[in-house]
Amino acid sequence: MSLSRHHLFQATGATAALTVVGQIAGTTPALAAVPWARSDIGVSAYEFDLGQVRLTSGRWLDNQNPTLDYLRFVDVDRLLYVYRVNHRLSTNGAAANGGWDAPGFPFRSHVQGHFLTAWAQAYAVLGDTTCRDKAHYMVAELAKCQANNGAAGFTSGYLSGFPESDITAVENRTLTNGNVPYYCLHKTLAGLLDVWRLIGNTQARTVLLALAGWVDARTSRLGSSQMQAMLGTEFGGMNAVLTDLYQMTGDSRWRGGRVLGLDGTSQGAQVVLADDNGANNNLWRFL
Repeated sequence: MSLSRHHLFQATGATAALTVVGQIAGTTPALAAVPWARSDIGVSAYEFDLGQVRLTSGRWLDNQNPTLDYLRFVDVDRLLYVYRVNHRLSTNGAAANGGWDAPGFPFRSHVQGHFLTAWAQAYAVLGDTTCRDKAHYMVAELAKCQANNGAAGFTSGYLSGFPESDITAVENRTLTNGNVPYYCLHKTLAGLLDVWRLIGNTQARTVLLALAGWVDARTSRLGSSQMQAMLGTEFGGMNAVLTDLYQMTGDSRWRGGRVLGLDGTSQGAQVVLADDNGANNNLWRFL
């Protein structure tokens, strides 16, 4: 017997916590601002648009509300600190973050894409304009960082909180500082795509396409063996976000496996497990 969406929700206890809605009174109608350019192939069940679902009373709603408060609270200028320093711009007096986003931490700038996605989803689900405005501001400031690549000594399109030399090191298999560059870049790409798709921010699209273009140019110069060796360093969901970009634009340049040498269109491509053999990275190779 096939498992319907209804039975799946029943089985997971979700039927009491989710309500499918049209427009909720007192909220902004929240729809995906930009539709997918390509239709999925071979798909018989589709997810609801985020704006069609609301949480009702329960543990999920209890978790959502403090999360939303935190998303509204976060200081965007502090999140921008490592990008601005790396791209040789003023930090506008902001304090640096600590922990995994500290200026000296190897894979700094990997959390910012998560915030872009969360803000975009908060707007899409709840019509929250504070989150929308934070996403707009971060995208505008990231665009300034990307535009300053010439002064920073980086290639056009690059955007990160760590230097482009880390990319060279991962390509040459000489990276020893613990960074996972493409894992971080995936988060930025995914966040930009969500701000474009869910909020309709065209500047996010521009920055996204420039960064994706940098990825394509950077990887296309690698031979098959060098590409496969490089993929031994954790790269997160790069193939997934580039495939999503293909779906959003209809441009086959972005078919994820082609850019990263992970599908049958790339001569000599094969499935390679990352050095750490962790599910966080390796499951993406099979999705």
